[in-house]
Amino acid sequence: MFHTRCLGKSALIKHGAGYWQVQKGIGSSTLAHRIIWEIMAGPIPPKMQVDHANGDRSDNRWCNLRLATCSQNQHNRPKNANSPYKGANYDKRRKTWYARISAYNVTYSLGMFKTPEEAHAAYCVAAKALHGEFARTT
Repeated sequence: MFHTRCLGKSALIKHGAGYWQVQKGIGSSTLAHRIIWEIMAGPIPPKMQVDHANGDRSDNRWCNLRLATCSQNQHNRPKNANSPYKGANYDKRRKTWYARISAYNVTYSLGMFKTPEEAHAAYCVAAKALHGEFARTT
């Protein structure tokens, strides 16, 4: 049904998490990257998600969208805000850096390191081996 409350308002708005979404009416919206995928490739298969390959949630260019499982999409997450490098974590008790990585519900300890750069380097090698094309090292 047509609602006059929507007149003059943009149908495309930026979601708080950085995604573009399309307003379909009052209280109804769809993420733009999902609409783009379905226009270009058809329905999104069950248990699959549309991933932004470069990690930029507002970049909905077709070349940046790909199907991913939930696990693959998690591999493409950016670094933790508490660490200078992805995969590098500081142990305050031992006063040293360590690296670990998770893949498919298994967490791997990659060792203890003197610097965050060394821990990050170990993470990068493991990410490429475990996460493949979904490896994100920044």
